[in-house]
Amino acid sequence: MLKSLLKSSILIITLSSFTLFAQDTTDVSWGDGTPGTLEAAITGPGVYRLEAGKVYLTLDHIPVVEGAIHIVGAAPQGDQHPATIQPIANAEGAVGHTDGQFFNVTGDNAELALKDLILNAYAAGEQGSVGIAAARGAMNKIIVDNCIVSHVNFLAFHTMGTSTDFHVTNSVIKAFTNGPGGMFYGGAVWGGGFWMGTIDTLVFRNNTVDGVLGEGMVIYEHVDHGVVDHNTFSNIAMDIIWYRGQNNLQVTNNLLYNTKSYGQSTYDVTGWGVWWNGGVGQMALRSAHVNGETSGTYTNAADGQVVDLDNRNINWSNNAAVWSPALTTFMDNMAATPWAWDVTTVTPDTATDGSITFDTTVVVQGDTMHTAAAQLVWADDSTLATVAMGVGVTSTMNAVLPSADLGMNLDENYIEHQLARTLDFRDDQTTQGVGADNNWSYENDGNMNVVQWPMHYDGSYSPNSVAATHSTTGGPIGSNRWMDFELGALATDNSVVLPKAFALKQNYPNPFNPSTEIAFSLEQASTINLTIFNVLGQKVKVLADGSKQAGTHSLSWNGTDEMGALVSTGLYFYTLTDGNNSVTMKMALMK
Repeated sequence: MLKSLLKSSILIITLSSFTLFAQDTTDVSWGDGTPGTLEAAITGPGVYRLEAGKVYLTLDHIPVVEGAIHIVGAAPQGDQHPATIQPIANAEGAVGHTDGQFFNVTGDNAELALKDLILNAYAAGEQGSVGIAAARGAMNKIIVDNCIVSHVNFLAFHTMGTSTDFHVTNSVIKAFTNGPGGMFYGGAVWGGGFWMGTIDTLVFRNNTVDGVLGEGMVIYEHVDHGVVDHNTFSNIAMDIIWYRGQNNLQVTNNLLYNTKSYGQSTYDVTGWGVWWNGGVGQMALRSAHVNGETSGTYTNAADGQVVDLDNRNINWSNNAAVWSPALTTFMDNMAATPWAWDVTTVTPDTATDGSITFDTTVVVQGDTMHTAAAQLVWADDSTLATVAMGVGVTSTMNAVLPSADLGMNLDENYIEHQLARTLDFRDDQTTQGVGADNNWSYENDGNMNVVQWPMHYDGSYSPNSVAATHSTTGGPIGSNRWMDFELGALATDNSVVLPKAFALKQNYPNPFNPSTEIAFSLEQASTINLTIFNVLGQKVKVLADGSKQAGTHSLSWNGTDEMGALVSTGLYFYTLTDGNNSVTMKMALMK
């Protein structure tokens, strides 16, 4: 509760250094690549830099017991891949990482930061995979920036502690393995109460999450402060956010591509219970909470936080959902061809003399898929009813777009491999073929042991799509990692509607942590400068300095200075000038 109160109080401006990224850095030599080198080198709080182009093999987890441990990758040169961390089996042939994690944050107030790394969770030699990091103490903080996370078994980041902070930005989290035979379990971030730990702050911005057999994220009950903004969620079997929780989440500017790809069928309601009668929309939210309550407040037993079901503070806005031709065809073909499987039940039968025999019964269980058109709706009746209750749930400016409009460049092989695994489970509720081991995800180079670099995955789409101007600032939705164009709103004839004046907009979000977007408009091509200053008038960072075409532009600032060091909490000013005009606005960085 203390941390929440501090975050709600007035900002205190400080000019002191905030982060360990500004402290002395220890270079961790790869040496001869001996497994266990990384664990041995990290002896306590500090900043550790890994060599680019090298793979650091780990035999066990790295505990974060106190203070802050920051692990950063050195800048790659030429065609080098980023520094990579990967598990390997021990002498007994097992992936012996404690609790199945690369990192366990155990000490109260301890912090883990990962930056500019490839985190390959699939063990060298293909013996299995691990998770990335788990918070297990009180008031832990996990920061991830510009990382490639791949081949995670189930959960990339989760908490079993209390009042955890997650700041995940500018990263790609892809190719979940899910484990042999598994279904409905996996995702980028899990927590938020119930049987897991609680979350104070969740910032999930400008990421890509791809290839999950379960939920994209799970917030079981609530977070205190939550933003899920400008992410690309692709090939997600279930929801992008689990439908029972989500309290205090702002879900904005996200692209939902091939989400709910498991499909909705008759048996899913009566058997698995993963959907409900009448179908489920791409935005799914029910009035009943995980504990069965529909109104009033209750206290979370783990950390004493109060969950208010009459003021849920959930906003979904400026998101869009699209299904690819491969997914649409798969669903329609399944709808046209019902399927069935045998369910065998064995029950004991005790005779009067005490002898026991076993009766075997075989029942045929059938299933029928809904059509693609019936599934690809933004919000179902249950969700719309929850919005209409007036309990702080809103849905505005969200859309379902045709695939032809989006013009997505993502290879259909990614969803086709996932659908093959889904069908292996669906045809008889067990996995014998594609789902019988971890090697189901699509790898363009055919190699599960490495993360292909440069990445083959391409989440870019047409600049003429409605999605390219659908965000709250008039720009593209989804992760800007894939979108290298800048444009204003498009007219119906696909010509660019030019702004009428030189203008600088208020950054969004504000206050922010860890990054924010600054939008500006130019009525004509101009040479501009956009610079950030601190309260002393000192230059912090130049975001743009050069020629820009007429139109609306949006740039991101991740709270770093010209040297790449994170700046401190406080007020900052940003100034846009074109030589004749100058506009200055202020913003607040909150940590």
